[in-house]
Amino acid sequence: MDRRISWIDYMKGVAIFLVVLSHSEGLPRLVEYFFRPFFLTSFFFASGYLFHNPPKPFDIGKKSVRIIEGILIPYLIYWIISFIIDKLIHGDSFNIIIQELIQSLLKGQKLWFISCLFCSEIIMCVNLFISRKPIYILISGIAAFFIWVAYLSQPGQLFWCVNIAFLAYLYMSLGYFFRNYEKYISQYITNNKIGIFLSFIYLVLICIDYLHFNYIVIFALNYFSNIGFFILCSLIGLTTLYYLYNKFKTNKIITFLSLNSLLIYFFHNQMLNILKHISKLSVFNIFPDYGKCLFQAIGTILLVCIPIIITNKYIPILSGKSKWLSNILYNHEK
Repeated sequence: MDRRISWIDYMKGVAIFLVVLSHSEGLPRLVEYFFRPFFLTSFFFASGYLFHNPPKPFDIGKKSVRIIEGILIPYLIYWIISFIIDKLIHGDSFNIIIQELIQSLLKGQKLWFISCLFCSEIIMCVNLFISRKPIYILISGIAAFFIWVAYLSQPGQLFWCVNIAFLAYLYMSLGYFFRNYEKYISQYITNNKIGIFLSFIYLVLICIDYLHFNYIVIFALNYFSNIGFFILCSLIGLTTLYYLYNKFKTNKIITFLSLNSLLIYFFHNQMLNILKHISKLSVFNIFPDYGKCLFQAIGTILLVCIPIIITNKYIPILSGKSKWLSNILYNHEK
């Protein structure tokens, strides 16, 4: 869609910054407890919301091509180039590089989140082909969750993180369902009394977890010591975010982060590692750990702008925004 949705930009933009923050050193434990129920689920919810415009007919062929050019091909390009460079730096032979690359591609675990997102979007694609009805998509999401509980909840990553994708699809189905009924649901969520109440409940739950339960959540490893509590907190958290983000006007920085969230995810680790080494210099000893953490996160966002600008200008295929494959396959229909 051409018109940007401000709260979606905030949801994705803030979430990608929190991803960078979560990978920084010195993050206070309480801060991690605060955002971990919603910072990854935000992406899946937003992805489900944006996946298909309800009034339009669903074309599984065109949508599959869009997933391939928007996620899979950029992922594979980044994956192969970064893999080969890393192996060459370590002095591995060509045969070893090719052998290990093939094994790595089959496992699909270079960047767990992108593998998970790709698989969850394929699941969404198949279900929308069966039926576009919001209630069906919601039921399929709940069914995927129970399949995850029964068969896929063991910690670890299966090939292409397909096990985590079943859990992620629950949030995608909620995003799609919400879009179809946003007009009716939003009038309650955006009510100040309800929004403030939900915000308070969320903070209470986080404090209880931090002070008493100490539940362990490692989304990347499919590890949840209490999935019920996590689901509860994440749903209240997402609802609260919708209430809060609708209070803000469009912001250029947030829009930039949202538009380039895929590239930020690709490039942030390289920049972050540089800043981690810099923050270990003696001059930084005067700063508390959370100060170093913020320096690393904010500095990474600033540094990553360089490869993002270059990529968008010269290698748009890597950004996931180019519809080059769709134009090749479906240009004759215009």
